Amino acid sequence: KTMITINNIFDLKNVNITENIIYWTGYYEINDGGGGVFIWDSSNNDTEDLGIIIASNLSSLGRWRRLINNSLINVNWFGAIPNCNKYTNWDDDLGSNIINSTVAIQNAITFCEENGFTLLFPTGRNIYANYYYQYFVSDTLKIRKTISILGQTGTSIVADIHNKPIFEISNCFRGKIENLIICGYKYRPLAGIKFIPPDNQALELINIKIYTC
Repeated sequence: KTMITINNIFDLKNVNITENIIYWTGYYEINDGGGGVFIWDSSNNDTEDLGIIIASNLSSLGRWRRLINNSLINVNWFGAIPNCNKYTNWDDDLGSNIINSTVAIQNAITFCEENGFTLLFPTGRNIYANYYYQYFVSDTLKIRKTISILGQTGTSIVADIHNKPIFEISNCFRGKIENLIICGYKYRPLAGIKFIPPDNQALELINIKIYTC
């Protein structure tokens, strides 16, 4: 089959399923980090997670399935795209350019928990010099099994979750979170990381910085 190219998730969900193999250049736009290669799996009816498994608008049977070639799952694949502060002003009340990545990150966490992958948070698209790239979330992220989460130098999450934890963790016995900067939106306080029963959980934190907590 010939591989065809599409440019965003909306095109993927509406592309002719007879194409079979798709190269996706970006989640919302070209080179935003969310692209990849997908094949049409006519026997797959797994629940859509909008990252690895994508349902078609043209058929209720079958799914688009992302090809994975290593042990790292990129959070960008699920639509969690960092905001460049060239286009956002965190002192304003959520400008129209801000991408809210809460659901996308939660979907990525769940997939990695269920399948034993490490979740990668890339720093961002280094298109503009001297600008920061920050993921935005508006609710607590829930970890319900052992998982490893890996950021890169400068990876930052901005959280609008006033006095709530950034992560709520249970049933995580050998987990690890590494290289993340977590900031409260508009300098509002957040409550760090919360463990809920059972006891005897273990989460290794490496190079984690939490501000306004």
